[in-house]
Amino acid sequence: ALAQATLDAPLEVWQSSTPALATYACTNLAAHAWSTLQTHPVEVVYLGVITTAFTSWLQTIGQQSVSATTASAIYALDPLWGCLFAYLWLGEELGPQGLVGCFVLFFVWLYQFVTAGPLDGDVDDKKAVSSEVA
Repeated sequence: ALAQATLDAPLEVWQSSTPALATYACTNLAAHAWSTLQTHPVEVVYLGVITTAFTSWLQTIGQQSVSATTASAIYALDPLWGCLFAYLWLGEELGPQGLVGCFVLFFVWLYQFVTAGPLDGDVDDKKAVSSEVA
């Protein structure tokens, strides 16, 4: 059904109005989502609770103990961590473009780390917080 909807979508764009296309797309998406929920309820709950809600909660807890500068540096490396864990756990491999992207991202982060220092923002952030509290 999804493949047929994908093939029919370009015809809908040319032959129908935008509201009709939106209704068609939403109906098919809702039907597919409901079917997935019925056939894989444990997987859907796992994806919603563990990989989304729980990790966001852990990230919030972790960011409370570091400065905004450090948190943003760690968060900026998220694609690099994703590639690393995909390689280690799933056996995935990167092509040349992906490897170049990882190296560029890492060396930009390393340059920022060496030149600015990861704790430069910590002092300013703590001073700002203490002056706001006082």
